[in-house]
Amino acid sequence: ISVVNRYLCPLMPENRFITLWLGIIDTKTGVLRFVDAGHGHWFVAGAGGAAAGGARQVEYEGGLPLGIDPDFEYTCAEAKLERGRERLILFSDGLIEQPNPEGQAFTLARAMSSAGAMAAAEAGGCSVNGDVEMLFDALVAHAGTDALADDTTIASVEIG
Repeated sequence: ISVVNRYLCPLMPENRFITLWLGIIDTKTGVLRFVDAGHGHWFVAGAGGAAAGGARQVEYEGGLPLGIDPDFEYTCAEAKLERGRERLILFSDGLIEQPNPEGQAFTLARAMSSAGAMAAAEAGGCSVNGDVEMLFDALVAHAGTDALADDTTIASVEIG
């Protein structure tokens, strides 16, 4: 990522940047190795949350978005996912920034709460497809419309 950043910096228009999240999951050990270059929109849902079936954030030192500082050195962080019990949920900012009719954003806390509530309601947790559907349903209910203010992408990944 550091090499890609050094390449991009002289090519980026002024006041522009690229956020990026890159991860590799070792399917045998459940270890997730990742670099977060200013993206920050992800959490882990399922068994390892604060409460059974909850959602949790992984503590790590993030990096700058790409294209800002050619000398910035990105570092890889690690987290452990429980096979068949936890899912990695990544999303675009359109999820957490979507306002309701009163102008209040959906927020990361609401997304995590929604994922935790669904996992708790489904004995043993939700599925990757269920995560995406549940988050979109919660978002549309919050917004009061399916005509969202920004593009919204959600992905859920589980080690089977």
